[in-house]
Amino acid sequence: MESGAYVEMNIISILMCFAVWYQQKRKDSPIIGDRSFNWINWITVVMLVLDILSWSMQEHIISHKYWMHMLVLCGYYIGQTLLTLQLLKYCIHANDQKIKKWQHILLFIPMFLVIIGVVVNIYKPFAFKLIENKQYNPLSGILYLEIWPLFYIVLAMIVAIIHYVHTTDKETAKHLLIFISIAILGGIIGTLVYGLSLWPILAFDLEYLYLNVQSKREKDMDVLAFHDPLTGLKNATAYRYTLNQLDKKIENRSVDFAVVVMDINGLKGINDKYGHEMGNQLIVSAAKFMCDIFGKEAVFRIGGDEFVAILEKENYNIKDRLIEKFDREIEHAELICGETKFPISIARGMAEYHREDEMFYSDVFQAADCAMYQNKVWIKSMFPI
Repeated sequence: MESGAYVEMNIISILMCFAVWYQQKRKDSPIIGDRSFNWINWITVVMLVLDILSWSMQEHIISHKYWMHMLVLCGYYIGQTLLTLQLLKYCIHANDQKIKKWQHILLFIPMFLVIIGVVVNIYKPFAFKLIENKQYNPLSGILYLEIWPLFYIVLAMIVAIIHYVHTTDKETAKHLLIFISIAILGGIIGTLVYGLSLWPILAFDLEYLYLNVQSKREKDMDVLAFHDPLTGLKNATAYRYTLNQLDKKIENRSVDFAVVVMDINGLKGINDKYGHEMGNQLIVSAAKFMCDIFGKEAVFRIGGDEFVAILEKENYNIKDRLIEKFDREIEHAELICGETKFPISIARGMAEYHREDEMFYSDVFQAADCAMYQNKVWIKSMFPI
């Protein structure tokens, strides 16, 4: 392969790795994927850069000193070992297994052996050296540096196979196996075919892994982290994250919104008289009613019987109509359980953000909370529960 095409392929591969990073980042979510996956992605970028430098130095495209080329080669062998270690850790995490401290230490022993070998090689070459014209020359001890990445990746394949055998999610496990198989095949081809690098293959392989495995894992993590398991609504964690985003918009004076604070009346009485299962049904029914009025994306469950709806854009423009609809339809809302019917009673209060008053979100929330409390007092005076 010509040096120009070689470098171009590596640059395209670097862009592919950045594309994988961007695909995660553009979700604007505090969860940016599995830590080991990100390590694999960024180490691949480093390896591609080192590969370009090493090739350019061997082809005398860039002038360099002996120690510069030696450092690049040392980084190359350390990097490929660290990458395969992270690949193994990713496979272990995909198998829903936690690495214990003593296991973590054992896993890093081959990594330390490679680092020691590279340092020794600098002073007394036994694995590789640079000959007089600064060309890379492998020596008989090169196997010492190459055996440990092979050890990690074979172990990763074993873990992935075990995961495939035992998991119920065969589709995800299959893609993980394909990813590791391509990585191994790329390493074999890169070793046998002069001028063909493993790292562009791995970069495209990473894109495959992200599209078929990692993005699904991130979605599953998002569901667990940001959604209430009982109602399916966004939870307190998602609420706090949304508030941070709102605060940024408030600083830029680029948002109009209103807040509706809601509280289910009589939940404690239902729990005490009929049990918590009935109380949970009441919460679910009340949450469904709120979603029917404001839309599921607007409503958050922030506590046991506490809910908040943040009204923006179209919802903000029709906020008064939505509150009127809420008050009108709540009179007929019921929880039906067998032959028993319970009225659903929800206190609500709404407040609007005013830019000219230099309000913060907390000011709007407090105003809505006060309005909700006044509504709750009125409901209890009119309809004792």
